[in-house]
Amino acid sequence: MKSILTICMIFLTVFGKFYGQCNCPSLPTPGKSVLVNTVTELQHALTLANSNNGNMTILLAKGNYNLNSNLLYISSNMKNLTIRGQTGNRDDVVIKGLGFNGGVTHIFNVAAAHFTVADMTIGWVYYHPIQIHGESNADSALIHNVKIIDGNEQFIKISGSSTEPNVCDGGIIECCEFEFSSGIGNQYYTGGIDGHHCANWIIRYNTFKHLRSPDGNLAEHAIHFWSNSSDILVENNFIMDCDRGIGFGLSDDPSRGNFGGMIRNNIVHTSRDVGIGIERTPDVKIYNNTVWTENYFNSIEYRFTGSTNIQIANNLTNQAIALREGAQGILTSNYTKATSGLFTDAANFNFHLAKKNINLIAAGKVLNDVITDMDCLPRGITNDIGADQFEVITRDIQVDTKTNNVQVYPNPALDFITIVIKDPVTPDLKFEISNQLGQIRWQQKISTQSTRINLKDIETGIYCLRITSPTNLYKSQISLVKL
Repeated sequence: MKSILTICMIFLTVFGKFYGQCNCPSLPTPGKSVLVNTVTELQHALTLANSNNGNMTILLAKGNYNLNSNLLYISSNMKNLTIRGQTGNRDDVVIKGLGFNGGVTHIFNVAAAHFTVADMTIGWVYYHPIQIHGESNADSALIHNVKIIDGNEQFIKISGSSTEPNVCDGGIIECCEFEFSSGIGNQYYTGGIDGHHCANWIIRYNTFKHLRSPDGNLAEHAIHFWSNSSDILVENNFIMDCDRGIGFGLSDDPSRGNFGGMIRNNIVHTSRDVGIGIERTPDVKIYNNTVWTENYFNSIEYRFTGSTNIQIANNLTNQAIALREGAQGILTSNYTKATSGLFTDAANFNFHLAKKNINLIAAGKVLNDVITDMDCLPRGITNDIGADQFEVITRDIQVDTKTNNVQVYPNPALDFITIVIKDPVTPDLKFEISNQLGQIRWQQKISTQSTRINLKDIETGIYCLRITSPTNLYKSQISLVKL
């Protein structure tokens, strides 16, 4: 048996209260780009991108960019546009609107596919700091390492239309922070991420703080996908002091439902309502979350007859896991009697396990969909209940989940990728490419240190590439984007 208690203490020192930032490397260094230093220069660069139909990277130099009016609308012709802070430190570049009641409605209002924004702080707007127009086929957005502050309505809105056939597909929101600077919202019609008509989005390694309503009405969820969204992956997020946590679907209305997806390894603290709420969503998986709920009687609930085959396993909660209005689910190895004494410092939102507890350690069902914990530490050959793996059992076999010795390029990829293994290649080494639901789309053995893989028969989407060797449990996991 290999205790991981010492390792956990190291991670607490590094991350403090900010969970889930363990797999947030910097984006690749851009090639040709345009550097701007002022709002005027940024507007000119956006105008140039519009003239050139996108395919451009705009870098913002360190500084404050105070807007008196909206930036240029990023129309559907401006594909492959990237806007990044030059230094990579999101605190170095601040784009600021005129506040809750000012005339700046958005920071980035986007109808173009393959839009990337990274490495900056934005907000202080009347509507949404970022809006992605799914009704315009604004697919494959990437929002990375962005701090978003004081959106009067939903911080990131992924809009759709019931009259349009388009689905907003394959976006990623990762390593971001969402918060109200005063600790509470300006009004109740607000929330974190609000997605309509979305498919195959990934929401991971983000922190949500104080998304609360100032009056008797509830604010919306920190993370919410509905209006016929499907196959959404929500993992390794930290939600702190929010009215509501993670929601799939809304009411029993068929047009507001959701389909499938997975919610795993999240730590959720809600102050007024449910931590994880499923409404008219069949076939969703809810695995290894830690949910602390105040002023509400259910930590996790699944509702309505349209919610069938709900898989709920290994969750740690302080309130009930409950079905309502005819939903159907399978509950396995959940623990619903959590007390504050289980955690390092629950009063200050630190929900790492404080000590070994026989009700939690190695008490969860081992799941192929859950191989690491909230801090990206390996779960080994057992699974502790909740988002935090306190102890790893490896039978004295080293488990390596780092990607330092593996290189995959290009990523994002079009038709081919190359996998480079820096370690010696053993006969049992293989790779597999699986989609967000764990379905394997491609696998083969690796016989040389450099292997070229043909992806032409794999559709556009977000995949997990795993490289494994069963004899020594060597594992490397990398997110792969297929364009």
